[in-house]
Amino acid sequence: MYEYQIKKPLGKSRIKLLVFVFFFFLSFLFWLLNALNKEYSVVVKYAVRFAGYPANYVLVNDTPYYVNALIRGRGYDLLWPLYGPSDNLRVNLEGARISTNASGIYKFSTKDLKTRIQQLAGSAVQISGIWPDTFYLAVAPVVVRRIAVKPELRVTLARQYMFCRPFTCIPDTVTVTGASSMVDTMQYIATRPVTLSGLKKSYSGKVQLQTGTMIKCQPEQVQINMEIDKFTETSMRVPVKVVNLPPPLRMKIFPAEVTLNFRVCLNHYKELSPESFTVAVDYREHLSDTTSLLPVHVLQKPDFTGNILVSPSEIEFILE
Repeated sequence: MYEYQIKKPLGKSRIKLLVFVFFFFLSFLFWLLNALNKEYSVVVKYAVRFAGYPANYVLVNDTPYYVNALIRGRGYDLLWPLYGPSDNLRVNLEGARISTNASGIYKFSTKDLKTRIQQLAGSAVQISGIWPDTFYLAVAPVVVRRIAVKPELRVTLARQYMFCRPFTCIPDTVTVTGASSMVDTMQYIATRPVTLSGLKKSYSGKVQLQTGTMIKCQPEQVQINMEIDKFTETSMRVPVKVVNLPPPLRMKIFPAEVTLNFRVCLNHYKELSPESFTVAVDYREHLSDTTSLLPVHVLQKPDFTGNILVSPSEIEFILE
């Protein structure tokens, strides 16, 4: 005997689903149109930008100013102020009604912004309120100073490499213009942080200064230069001098020469000589110490040397 399987048509269930979705969307659309036709009150925040300060004066802080507006209207009309493109409320202090005191604090009433907010929001809505009701603007005279640059560097070198010279910053000072209350207290202006790891060659690059929005620098960036090279270790015999010895005293030291063990950049190795170093003992250290030994100090060395060890580190002396 044969068994027959009756397959239910799939088209009916799919049609039912489409009909349900259609009427659900249609009911949602009617609900939305009805909701948008009602009146609502919403708060919209607007950014305020000031200009037109007195000649040679600027705003002291860069804190943004905002004004809140309570707007009432139908849902259709509130869509633009809520979701339309935002625009700053620009205020020219030269033509605005403001008051000031002896401290240079400007007092600006936000009531004068109502007309501008009404233009942005549209004529179909009503501006019910604005707050805060007053902005207090502190201004200060503009000053110009030359200020030192402080590079913010985090540098590590690869093994067997060293700095041949201290890094240079060009220029090392810049012209800074801004409010006197800020510029007069600045000791330096820092660069943006620079992080370099495992360097094996010299570096030169432009770095932006951290100026912020309230001051201007000229130039706005500086160049950092670093000379890096492989190093080798070597030693050299160097004569020892005596410093701060008052006449007519004479001092004999034993030994008269010491050995310096140090690192040197390969590119500068041939520039080395005993005259490249100044090594000395200080007579004044004898006055505060009863021992017969004086420590040896390296007073001068080439920039391309480092990790200097003196042997012996103390020497004997005899006064005559």
